[in-house]
Amino acid sequence: MSNKLMTHPNGKGDICWRRLTSDDIGVIKEMITEFIKREPLSIALDLSCEEAIIWDVDHAMACVSDGHSICAYDTSNDQICGMALTTGPHTTQKCSNNWGEGLELPPKMAQIARVLEFLSNGPDKMIATKVGDSKFMKAEYLMVGDNYTRLGLGWVLIKKACEVAKEQGCKYFFGECTSTFSTKIFKNHGAEILKTVDLAVYKDPISGEKVLKNYPESHRYISLCCFDLRTSFTTNISRL
Repeated sequence: MSNKLMTHPNGKGDICWRRLTSDDIGVIKEMITEFIKREPLSIALDLSCEEAIIWDVDHAMACVSDGHSICAYDTSNDQICGMALTTGPHTTQKCSNNWGEGLELPPKMAQIARVLEFLSNGPDKMIATKVGDSKFMKAEYLMVGDNYTRLGLGWVLIKKACEVAKEQGCKYFFGECTSTFSTKIFKNHGAEILKTVDLAVYKDPISGEKVLKNYPESHRYISLCCFDLRTSFTTNISRL
């Protein structure tokens, strides 16, 4: 199977994919640092890179250790230009969003963990209800380098991640969309929107207080999206 994702717009090479390994920790840390600056929950909590980087990198490397996180690289310069970090395959919801389990997280990081837990699990247990005993994978981070935005690379990475999940026997693939734009793209490509959280009205389940402020209006709503891999992406991605 070809590892080509897309032709580079400058015509000098291709953008291809491979699995990430622990040897990629340097570039993973660089991309996570840039990701934190733009991530809406980090902005809403005024979370600094210094507060987040240790925990986010640990979580990212846990994703890599599962063996199915992927990156895109530019063949014209051999540089990594995007990543889709995933966890799984899982068979229970307990495996999702448990990266802080057993750790004493800084307060703001704990807030983010609770928001994502409320979205994916919470009292309605969205993922567990959806999958039953079926295997699934979940996207934890989707990152694209600054020089590679607006090329459709993020969406191509998600499609490839879904293909990898399907090869591992998964029936479902989940992702958390943190903007109305990304939610619309997922929906237009066949994803089911299982749950949406309005950051303007969200209250911390422990304190009962509204804790998320100063988020960009375009990121006010975060959604849990699900692809049924039995019906989605039946065409090999190398031909998309």
